[in-house]
Amino acid sequence: MENITETFEQFEKLISKTHEIIKNCNNSNYDNIFTSISDTFYHENFHSDILCYILKNDDAKKEFVKWINQALNLKINFDIYKGGEVRREEKHRDITLYSKNKKNVIIVESKSNGANDRDKQILGYIETLEKCETNKINVDVVLYINKYSYKEPEHHNWNEQYNKYKNKILIATLLDKNSIAQLLDNIISNTNDKKIIGISLELKDLFSLIVKGKMREEMSKIRDIINASPIRKYFLEFLKYEDNFAYLFENEYFSDICAFKDDYNLKEIDRWDDKGRNVIYINFMKDNVLISIDIDFKKTLYSISVIPSSRKEKKNKENIDVYNKKVENLIKKYNIEYTSLRNITSERQRFCLIKKQSAFEKEELLYNLKKILDTLELKLNKKA
Repeated sequence: MENITETFEQFEKLISKTHEIIKNCNNSNYDNIFTSISDTFYHENFHSDILCYILKNDDAKKEFVKWINQALNLKINFDIYKGGEVRREEKHRDITLYSKNKKNVIIVESKSNGANDRDKQILGYIETLEKCETNKINVDVVLYINKYSYKEPEHHNWNEQYNKYKNKILIATLLDKNSIAQLLDNIISNTNDKKIIGISLELKDLFSLIVKGKMREEMSKIRDIINASPIRKYFLEFLKYEDNFAYLFENEYFSDICAFKDDYNLKEIDRWDDKGRNVIYINFMKDNVLISIDIDFKKTLYSISVIPSSRKEKKNKENIDVYNKKVENLIKKYNIEYTSLRNITSERQRFCLIKKQSAFEKEELLYNLKKILDTLELKLNKKA
């Protein structure tokens, strides 16, 4: 760049061109049914919950067995699995499909987050069932799901056992060849169950979103525009530090948010950081429930949610459900619009009131927070 004026002119052109691509994109919070109901949609256990539900349907199970047979050149008889149980998290196995007489099983192990195997994990699953003295069960196949690659289960210390069992291990990915997406296509084409079709379509779409990301076509065009820009180097240098904005906003807005304690009945205001999320939280009591408001910063955006506070969270799921319901009733009582997100790992319900707004708009953020506190009737009654 010859001078700063030229740099800004080129920067303006770059922003204008990229804005033309994204200005008409759908800004709805709805991306996928599963992203809309859970903020843990990318977790392996979430995927397994849904896949387990689908495989309880015999039409889906039939396509599952056919798909396995074709991939591994096996002859597993679907009829023995028809009507058989499908269980989640039994003896640490993600999904276990039992034959009707419980003499045969198919095991599904998901590594769709790229998690590593525990020591002899898959071998342990097989031998626990096949070498049981009281109730031997034949493992027909193990479906081993990766996110991207066709990585084999860790088997460096299996000795000769891997050669014995490898022909009954089907390695698959979420997309592409030998993938769960391919299986879901087969299920969609060969069942009349509208519920299973709908769930399968959404799960396939979820896997595409997880692997490829959102707005793939638009982002591809934006990449090409950036690459062709004379200020490409400067712009990419700026993007490298985008994550640091979340720390900036958290630190600079903290004192302003703490000031709400002077006017509102709040127990605690504090903050925490974890894996790209920077959160300022406010704890308060309402209807005998300790509740939190989370102001969640991520890159240049913020969201505001109301959840049962983890301080009062019980390990008993029934108690957590009671707290979730009380918070939901509180929000409904004040006619506050929200999007419900369930955190599978803690079972707490997250009620998102403000989602993905620009954190540069400090006054707007503070106004939105004040509006929430006012609506929840948390203002202190100060005596003159």
